Amino acid sequence: MRITQLNVYPLKGAAGISVGVWQLDAFGLRYDRRWMVVDGAATFISQRSDAGLGQVRPSFAAGSLALHSGTSGECRLPLSGGGGAHARVRVWNDDVDAVDCGEEAAAFISVHLGREARLVHMPDSTLRAVDPSYAPPGVRVSFADAFPLLIIGEGSLAELNGRLGEPVAMKRFRPNVVVSDTAPHEEDSWRRVRLGDVECDVVKPCARCVVPNIDPDTAVASREPNRTLASYRRWDGHIWFGQNAIHHGPGTLVVGASVDVLDTGEPDPPLLL
Repeated sequence: MRITQLNVYPLKGAAGISVGVWQLDAFGLRYDRRWMVVDGAATFISQRSDAGLGQVRPSFAAGSLALHSGTSGECRLPLSGGGGAHARVRVWNDDVDAVDCGEEAAAFISVHLGREARLVHMPDSTLRAVDPSYAPPGVRVSFADAFPLLIIGEGSLAELNGRLGEPVAMKRFRPNVVVSDTAPHEEDSWRRVRLGDVECDVVKPCARCVVPNIDPDTAVASREPNRTLASYRRWDGHIWFGQNAIHHGPGTLVVGASVDVLDTGEPDPPLLL
């Protein structure tokens, strides 16, 4: 098995960037979900409520994060986050420290979404802890939903596409790491893996929301692929696809690097094909 895709999502809810080599820092993939859109109540906005957020296309250029929009043009943000005003923002049930990205960024995202919103950045000093049920004290995460990494095996997508009338791309599921040569949902039984030289604990299956039903190229929503997934991947009231993981310290991930399973357990969720 090998890594076939590495994907970074600098702005939570926006499109991703596929890379060949990428560093891991304390939060996960460097710059992953370190920026976020918030509403007037300082609560995060995602594609769940604003499907058009996925049409913001990020790129890295000349020491900045460039955000591209068909409706509001381009906005550039310093990778350091800049020295904006302190902001206290909410992502799910966590209230965390952030830095406001300023009026130009706010105008950019407000025009794109068609409603008032602001962009914020998570500085290195912010400590948003991973749920202690799944990680020891001190393990932290960015503005990602809950964990530093999401891993999906290619076999899982192949199984889904074999059941769909029209196949979908892996980017529907927004993984950080895609692994080749896996059996369908083989990753459900992984407990510890080595991605190249980086060891990771595989800690929790990923419960899917409505976002996979949104076409990332058009922002048009449908009932698939979740309707089909629900026919064989529903358990405990949720649909499951992919596995969340926590890396052991900093390192570098490389497309093409070997993936070794170091420990396994009973499938979680307990679903068998």
